[in-house]
Amino acid sequence: MFIDGDLSAVLPGMEIVDYPSLLAATQDLSRAEAIAHAWEVPVVRMISEEIAAQPTYSVSPVQLIASPHRWMGKKVSVHGYLSSPSSTLYLSREHAEASDFESAVQVLPPSDEQGRAAVRACEGRWVVVDGFVDDHGGLPEITRLERLSASDGPDCWPVEPPSRP
Repeated sequence: MFIDGDLSAVLPGMEIVDYPSLLAATQDLSRAEAIAHAWEVPVVRMISEEIAAQPTYSVSPVQLIASPHRWMGKKVSVHGYLSSPSSTLYLSREHAEASDFESAVQVLPPSDEQGRAAVRACEGRWVVVDGFVDDHGGLPEITRLERLSASDGPDCWPVEPPSRP
């Protein structure tokens, strides 16, 4: 299959617990996501060392909102106001108070209780979020948090283990 003139391959994968899967073979993670999204297939992936080692792009919420396709599958660092209780990153506190979802990016907290509690600790503050951009119904969503820190304080995520005496 050719997408944007570059060769990519999408092959049937093995069935996993009665769920058929697709395999997208391409060197560009965002292209693989575009292929799966075009087929309206949910994207679940394992992040290899190569993907985890990709550069982190410093972007604004406006850049994510204006051209989400450009950032899909990429690691970003973005600054904004993290609302409470929805863990949504807004351009400003005023946008959060007005529930201006058109100027917001959803932040998906870690799945464990400790991670969710850490994210809640940063809600209602200006933060820097480092994570991957995924597609959520055509809108950007920051997933797989690598770091979440309050602008006026320490990191909320990852949680530092208590020091040993």
